[in-house]
Amino acid sequence: MQADSIIEKAKKLGIDPGSSVSQADQIRAIANELGVEDLTELEETLDSMLNDSENIGNNVDNLYDNIEEDHFSNPEGRNYRFGEKEYNEAKNESGVYDKNYYANRGNELDEKVKSAEEKKANTQKEVTKKNEQGEKVVGQKNKNIFDKAKDNADLIKARNDRFQNKLNGAKAKAYNVMHPGEALKDKAKSAIGNAAKSAGKKVGQSAAKAGAAAGKAIGKGASTAISAFIKFAASNPIVLAILGVALVILLILLLIAGGTPQNSDLFGYYDTNCNFNETTVTLKSCNESQNQTMNLKDYVLGMTYSYTKENNYSDETIKALMVIIKTNALSKGNYNSSRKSVTIDDCDMEYTSISEVAENKLEEFEDIYNSIETILFISESYKSEIKNLSSRDSLLLDNNIIEEIESLSSSNSYSKILEIIYNEETTNEDIEEEYRETIFVGDSRMNSMKLFGIVNDSNSVYAGAMGYYWFNGDGGSTFDPSTYNCQINGINCINNKLSHNSTNIVSWLGVNDATNYELYYKKYYELATTTWKDHYIYVVSVGYVDDSRSQYVQNNQIVIFNEYMSENINKSGLDNLIYIDLGYSQTEMANGTLDGVHYSQEFSQQVYDNIINQIGSSTNISATKKIYSMNTYCTYYNLTANDAYWWPIGSAEPTQGSNIYGGEPTSTYISSKYGYRIHPVHGTYTFHGGVDIAAGSQEKIIATKSGEVIQVSDFCTGRGDGCNGGAGNMVVVDHGEGIISRYLHMYPGSTAVNVGDKVAQGQLLGLIGSTGTSTGEHLHFEIRINGSTVNPLDYIDAKNPRQMTIGSIIISDDEDASLSREEAKLETCRLLIKSGFSKNAVAGMMVNIEHEGGFKTNNLENCYEAGNCCPNVREGYGFCNKGWDANIYANDISYTNAVDTGLLTRDTFVNDRAGYGLIQWTASSRKSGLYDYSKSQGKSIASLSLQLGWLIEELKQEAYATTWKYVTGNYSASEIAYNFCYNFEVPYNTANTCSARNPAAMLELVNNNCS
Repeated sequence: MQADSIIEKAKKLGIDPGSSVSQADQIRAIANELGVEDLTELEETLDSMLNDSENIGNNVDNLYDNIEEDHFSNPEGRNYRFGEKEYNEAKNESGVYDKNYYANRGNELDEKVKSAEEKKANTQKEVTKKNEQGEKVVGQKNKNIFDKAKDNADLIKARNDRFQNKLNGAKAKAYNVMHPGEALKDKAKSAIGNAAKSAGKKVGQSAAKAGAAAGKAIGKGASTAISAFIKFAASNPIVLAILGVALVILLILLLIAGGTPQNSDLFGYYDTNCNFNETTVTLKSCNESQNQTMNLKDYVLGMTYSYTKENNYSDETIKALMVIIKTNALSKGNYNSSRKSVTIDDCDMEYTSISEVAENKLEEFEDIYNSIETILFISESYKSEIKNLSSRDSLLLDNNIIEEIESLSSSNSYSKILEIIYNEETTNEDIEEEYRETIFVGDSRMNSMKLFGIVNDSNSVYAGAMGYYWFNGDGGSTFDPSTYNCQINGINCINNKLSHNSTNIVSWLGVNDATNYELYYKKYYELATTTWKDHYIYVVSVGYVDDSRSQYVQNNQIVIFNEYMSENINKSGLDNLIYIDLGYSQTEMANGTLDGVHYSQEFSQQVYDNIINQIGSSTNISATKKIYSMNTYCTYYNLTANDAYWWPIGSAEPTQGSNIYGGEPTSTYISSKYGYRIHPVHGTYTFHGGVDIAAGSQEKIIATKSGEVIQVSDFCTGRGDGCNGGAGNMVVVDHGEGIISRYLHMYPGSTAVNVGDKVAQGQLLGLIGSTGTSTGEHLHFEIRINGSTVNPLDYIDAKNPRQMTIGSIIISDDEDASLSREEAKLETCRLLIKSGFSKNAVAGMMVNIEHEGGFKTNNLENCYEAGNCCPNVREGYGFCNKGWDANIYANDISYTNAVDTGLLTRDTFVNDRAGYGLIQWTASSRKSGLYDYSKSQGKSIASLSLQLGWLIEELKQEAYATTWKYVTGNYSASEIAYNFCYNFEVPYNTANTCSARNPAAMLELVNNNCS
C-alpha cells in the first residue's frame, strides 16, 4: 500500500509520523512536515530525500553493526582494542591523551546541529510565505521540495555526526579507564621527548625539568627521588652525559612498576552528582553574539591568566584567585548539579583562550589548579554536597582585591587570605543558618524537566498526568513507566529522599486536578505541622495553559486554584508553608507550551530559575564564608584492589561516566537461595549452587571482585530456551587462590568482556537477562572455591553492597593509655587507616570520638566530658557513686579506677549513666563487653588501641549493621559521621546533635597522613 510505503520511508529519514493509530493522521503529519499534500508527490519527495542522503539515513543502524563487527566479535579480546582507535585520536600534539577532546568537538557539532535546525526552520518559513503569497513560478514548487529535503538530510547528518562523536568519546574514555597506565606512559614519553629536544641548549636545566615532569607523571615518591638525582646531575654535566641513558631507562622502569599520583583516576571517582568540576561553561563574550564553550578547569585557567598576565603573583595569590573565579563561575551561572552547565559573561574581564596561554605558564597554572581542584569558598551554611548555587554566593573580585591578596600572601595561606578579605565585615557570625537541599515534586511537567536535564531522579519525584490522589496515595492508577519515578504515593517517595537536614520541598501540582484545591491545601497544612514540620514546603502556582488545546483543565479553574492557595497559605501563620507565584501572564504561559500543558525546554528552564530565585530569597544563609572541599562532602568511589566482595548487580549509572557500576544496586531481591530446592522448571528436588537475584531486564551486572575473565558464552538468543546447558549467556571471572565467580542467564549480546580481560571490581560484565533455563529476568550468581560451590551470601551482602575489607586493630602495649589527647588523636587516625577503613570513614568516626571521649581513654582524666566528676557533679545528678559493680571487677585496678571513679548516677538511672572511654560507653552490658574484651586480650581496659579494637568488634554486631554499612562502604565523610552518631552513639536530641558533627577538620588531618 502507498500509505505503508510513505510511512516506512519517512521513518528511515528520521521524520516522526506521530503515535496515532490512524494511518491517515500519520500521513498528514509527514505531509505537514514536508509541506506536500498530494500522496504521489509526497512519495516522490521522500524518494528524492532518500537518494540524496542514502549514506546518511542509515548511519545509526550501520553504526551499531560496525561496533559489533569491529569490537565485540574480535577474537583478540575486545577490552584491549575497544576504544583504542578513539583514544589515540584524542591525543594532543605531545602525544598525551586529552580527555576533553571529544567534549570540545561535541560543542562544535552542537553548533552545527543548531545551525542545521535553524536553516530547516527558516526554509520552512520561506516556503510557507511563498505559498501564502500564491507565487506561481515554474519549477518553484519542485525547488521548495528539494530545498526542504536537502535541509532535512543536512540535519540528519549533523545529528548523526554528533551521535558518532559522543560514542567515540565514550569509547575513548572506556579505553582510558581500562588501561590506566597508558596516560601515565604518554606523559612520561612526552616529558622525556621534550627534554631530549632541548638537551643541546641547556643540558642541566632541561634535564632537571624533564625529571620533574616525568616524576610528576609517575608519582610523588618517584618525583622526590628523581629530583634529587637531577639536582646532582645538573650541576655535573659530565655525570649527566654518562648517566643520561640510564635516567631514561629508570623512568620507564618506574612507569612499568606502576607508580601513580595520588589524584590519579586509578584511585577512583567522585560521585557524579556531587562533582561540580564536571561543569561545562558557556561564555557569552561581552557585547558579542559569539559564544564559547569549555570545561570548568579551562575557564578557570584562562580567566586566571587574564587577571595575572600583566604581573607576577605568588602561588598563594594565584590559588586564592582560582578559587574565587571558580566559585563565581558556578554562582553567577546558577549551578545546578542536575544539568552541570552554566552560562556566564566576561564583561568584567575578557577570557583568554587556553590556546593563547604560553605553554610554560599553562603548566604552572595546571600544577597550582590541581591543589585547589576540589575547593570553593562559600557560606559556612553549606554542610552537604552542593545541589544549587546562585549569585548570592558570588565573591567581589577586582584589581584592588587581587593586590590586597598579594599583600597578604607572604605570610598567609590562600585559605587564610580568603577568610581575611571576605569575612572582615561579617556581623552575623553567631547566627547559625543551614543550607537546605531541594526536592521537587510534580507531574508530567516535572518529568519533562528531568528529560531536559534541569532536575534528576535524585532530587525529584514525579508521575505523569497524576495529581492529588497519587500525591496522597489514596488511589492507584495506570502509570506509563516513561513518565514516573514514583508510583502510588508521592508523599512516601519524598520521605524516602529527605535527609536529616531541613529540606526544601517544592510542589508543582494541580494542573491535572485544579478543582481539588481544598484537598491540596489541607494536606499541605497537615504535612507542614506534622511529618514535614522540620522542612519547608513551597507550593508553586499552577501555570496557565492553552485553553484551545488542553484536555485536562481550563484557565478559569487554574485562576481559582492559585487564588485559593495564595490566600490560605499566606494567612496560615506557618513559616514553613510558602506560596510561590511564578508571576507569568496567561499569554506568556500559553506561548511557552508545546501542546497546551507541557512547556518547552527553554520555558521550563525559566520556570525552574524563577522557583530557585524565590527559594533563595527566602532562605537566609550565613554571611560567614569558609573553604568548602569536595573531599568532605562527596562520596569517593575507591577502585583499587579490594578483598571484600561487592554485590554483583551495580547501580543504574556508572561512576563518572566510566564502565564501573559499583554504586547502590538496582536490586537486592533474592528469588532463590543457595541449597536444595524444587527446581522451578523441571520440578525436581535439586541442589541450587548459587543465588538467584531478580532484577529488571538489561540492568547492570558487575564484577564482584577484580580478576581475570576465563570464560565467556554469548551465543544464546532466546528466553528460557535451555541454551548452553541451561546456563544461557555467562561470564566467569577468576579471582585467584582457587576462587571464581560465575554470572549466568545474561541478556543476548550484552557481555562486555572477553576471555583474558583483566577486570576491575565493579566493572560492567553484561546485562540481566533470561537466557538458558530460566523463567524470568534474573542473575544466577555463584562463587566456587577449587571447583566446589559455596554459599555466595557468605561473601556478598545486600545490606552493604560496596563494603571494604576491614582488618583488626593491632593492640599494642599499655603505654598508649598515657598518650596526650593530641597524640592519641594522631594514633587513632593511624590505627584506623592501618586497619583498612577509608579516609572518609576514619574522619567520620574520629569526629564522633572527639566529641565523646576527646581521645582520652581513662576517665580519671576525662570524666563524662566534664573533667573529674567527683565532686564536680553535673546539674540534675544526685551523687557520685564510686562502687559500681565493684564486687565483680574489684580485682581489676585499671577498670575500677577508670570506670567506677568516674561514675555519674541519678536515682532512676543507676549503673547506666557513666560514660567511659573513647566513645563514652554507657550501658552496663556494653561496658561489661569492653571489660571482657580487655581480659581476653590481656591488656589494660584504658589502652587506646584496645578500645579501638573493641569499637570495631562492637560495630560488627548485628545490632549495628547500619553503622557497619556506612563505615565499611563508600560514603562521604559527612554521611558516615552522621550515621555513626545517629545509629551507634545515639545521643540525647539525636538529630540535632548528629547534624552538627562536621568531619571537615578530621578529613583534612587524615588527608595529611594523620600528621
